[in-house]
Amino acid sequence: MSTGLKIVLGVLAGIALLIGTLVAAGLWLGRSMVNTAEDAAKFAANATHERCVTEMSGQLKACDGLSCTVSRSVWGSSCLAQAQGAREEFCGGVPSIEDSNAFLSWQGAFCPHYGLDKDKCAMAAAIVAGYCKVPEKPEKG
Repeated sequence: MSTGLKIVLGVLAGIALLIGTLVAAGLWLGRSMVNTAEDAAKFAANATHERCVTEMSGQLKACDGLSCTVSRSVWGSSCLAQAQGAREEFCGGVPSIEDSNAFLSWQGAFCPHYGLDKDKCAMAAAIVAGYCKVPEKPEKG
């Protein structure tokens, strides 16, 4: 076998290994996120929006890396979406993230209340604002 062919086969084997690893990681991450959303749904069955935010904030404070932060973000979004109570009541004081002055002012009060540092504060505030911005789905009749 020629040296050129060996190099090409080695490169192709490396690419195949990389693709296989990425597919496996994607499947694992997808399943992990489904489990996270299911855990949030169980919590939300008996929780208000406020309890979801309190719990999400506590979980975010304990995070030490990107994977944890992403997972807790999925948890928080899922919990808020399924929490008990009136969405309008919870979201009434949450400004649109597009109104940067109002949002930053609101965030300035939101984050110290939950004891969040700057980075985790931005994540939690964006999750709450995103939940409050998305219109509620009409019930099927």
